Amino acid sequence: MKRKGWVNACGVFLLSFCICTPAGALDNSNVTGAAFTDIRGFWAEDAISGAMHKGYVAGYEDGTFRPEREVTRAEFVAMMDNALGIPVPKSTPEQIWYEPFIDAAVKSGIHQWSDFNSGDWNTALTREELARLAVRAIGVQNEVPTKWMYLATEKGILAGLNEFGTLGEKKTTTRAQSVAVIERILNLKSGQILPVDKHAIANAEILWHKTNMMTVLPSYFSTPVKNRWEDVEKAMTQVTDGGTNKCEVQNPLNRCKIKST
Repeated sequence: MKRKGWVNACGVFLLSFCICTPAGALDNSNVTGAAFTDIRGFWAEDAISGAMHKGYVAGYEDGTFRPEREVTRAEFVAMMDNALGIPVPKSTPEQIWYEPFIDAAVKSGIHQWSDFNSGDWNTALTREELARLAVRAIGVQNEVPTKWMYLATEKGILAGLNEFGTLGEKKTTTRAQSVAVIERILNLKSGQILPVDKHAIANAEILWHKTNMMTVLPSYFSTPVKNRWEDVEKAMTQVTDGGTNKCEVQNPLNRCKIKST
């Protein structure tokens, strides 16, 4: 979607992450993550507390954080810019609050103007969109739309939504999930190695390649097999006079279907 299409006059009223501490938000200098009544014992309590201390997210005047509330695209990008220390240009009177943050994200390489083809900046962020922004934030670029979830799970940025590693790539993102992802990005950029969800990686590989072959292969070979999709694709591709044919593994029968490209 073109840049002009993202200007939405109602955006200023949807600023749930309190980037500029509007009415209804808490001042971070007076509140700590532990003070929020709705995050005690919550799975992301530590991440939320850390984000509060770093100053890139705030809570609400009623003493809550509202971790399950949806995040908009604009809110998440603003959080990323602030958390990563990306320089944000000063806004002008005619700009909506989030425009300088978007400009900064584009300049840093985290966002591209062609990324979204529907909705606007006040649209709830999906997990797939979250993965794309997060992976770029650690300096990894990619041109394959279905590969973002794989890259995010392989790096430990995203985990599955349950014990089966369900990706939920089209589901919306919550405040808690957003903070957890940003904290993982910061940890990665500081040199830490994150734990990964092997079931989520396998599912992401299926989303990308319609098979989790590369995830399963190491279980059957003594020599580690990792990130060799280039070799597999070459082996599954044959060139004929009529063009290039590619073999795709079809789950769950694992049958090879020849597909003209």
